[in-house]
Amino acid sequence: MHRLKDRTYVGVPGETATLTTILDGGGQASATIDGAPFAGNQFDLPLATGSRLVLGLTLVGPTGASCAVGIATVDGGQDGDLLLCQPHAPVAVQDYEFSVAGQASVAGLAAIRGTSAPTKAAATRAKAKPSKKASARGGKKAPRKNAPKKNAKKRGGGK
Repeated sequence: MHRLKDRTYVGVPGETATLTTILDGGGQASATIDGAPFAGNQFDLPLATGSRLVLGLTLVGPTGASCAVGIATVDGGQDGDLLLCQPHAPVAVQDYEFSVAGQASVAGLAAIRGTSAPTKAAATRAKAKPSKKASARGGKKAPRKNAPKKNAKKRGGGK
């Protein structure tokens, strides 16, 4: 599946999508697919090209309650979003649109973007895994061992 723009995705017929929600702050989330209640974490895209479905998420809770949202597998990883209950919007609602295109079109998009094209078999085998970060330091390199520290005073008799 590929992200076309915020909250809009395209995939192949029957491709499996995985939804991950992580709640914080006392809120409760609920999901619908095309308006019908949805309680699982995986769903298949329609089989007909040109079809679409809408995943709706609602977060209800006190001010500050939040829900991290992950949709996978998107462009080889997981696409994220955040719902937040705020004083002016105590109920956070967000829709995510999924469209279905033919295998050749999705493969062409993948080739242009330099990503892998999904197949139903590969998408079905994929599990929602947290993306690996470069390091726990936010991608920064760890300091070298025995490296001189910046601004360290020189030892010895010189000035």
